[in-house]
Amino acid sequence: MTTKTTDTSHPSTLWRGFWGIQVLHAGQSLGLFDALHTPRTPADLAQERGLEPRYAELWCESAEAYDMLQESDGHYQTRPEYADWLHDSRGFTYTHLHLSRRANETLEAVFGGRALPEPQISLRLLLQENLQANYRWLYREVVAAVPEVEKKLTGSGRALEVGCGAGFGLSYLRSYYPNLELFGLEDDYECAQEAERTTKAVIHVGEFPGPRFGRGFDLIICFRTLSAISDPAKLLADCAELLERDGFFILGSETSDDNDARKSGARVQGERLAYNILAGDHLKNSFTGDELKKILAQAGFEIQAEISAPDWATPALVCTHKT
Repeated sequence: MTTKTTDTSHPSTLWRGFWGIQVLHAGQSLGLFDALHTPRTPADLAQERGLEPRYAELWCESAEAYDMLQESDGHYQTRPEYADWLHDSRGFTYTHLHLSRRANETLEAVFGGRALPEPQISLRLLLQENLQANYRWLYREVVAAVPEVEKKLTGSGRALEVGCGAGFGLSYLRSYYPNLELFGLEDDYECAQEAERTTKAVIHVGEFPGPRFGRGFDLIICFRTLSAISDPAKLLADCAELLERDGFFILGSETSDDNDARKSGARVQGERLAYNILAGDHLKNSFTGDELKKILAQAGFEIQAEISAPDWATPALVCTHKT
């Protein structure tokens, strides 16, 4: 007798990830991971957070099964090695669950050609919490890697964000570094309007900086922008022209050769599908790490620090003019 067996290890991995996101989101949005920095029983956790005891217990058991928690004698605790990641990635988890919901609402209509993709600003606003968390991470890590950047941030100089979107990065700078004179450049008119409304910065509409800003800048940020620009070399050359001699240029960009280390190729492709259902916007450029360094050097930049990123954030390079 021949017994036919089917290898379901790959589909099982997909289901594990699907349900794991639900466990992760519940723990992050209800503050359970933070509450379990010290060991607690599910009953104590439920009482502290005002939750139904049976759901607190079910969640603890599920999170422990996914190795998010560790258990000893009926007490659960957030794994110390994951604590920072579980806290800092909250915006990413919430944003992408919301993005998935919106994508599925319009999926059949978009695929069938009965509905147009949404405007750019809709996608930016959907990604708001993740982008805000990403900017917080960026400036914290940049200052830690290159302390001289903090002098620019805390001074009264001029800062420009190229591709500022709806203004989430400029809002962070406005809140934490109020002495900076802020400027933005954004090629989507609705996003530029929103950025100007929320940040009170001077926002110009366009793809390339050119000579429109007059004086130079002490700090220029180009974050998650290079892949969507029609001419990356021109953009970087314009930024080099605008940067003061002692200024800093911060470039945040994924590179194709680090995706398998940080994000699998399948995950990257899945993200592209979801984004395009909503925005209909194909990324124009993809760079390896070496290619990115080459075009930076050709534009006249010298890299001072390379900052790797967790899988929910974007790697960054801190640059100055070549000496």
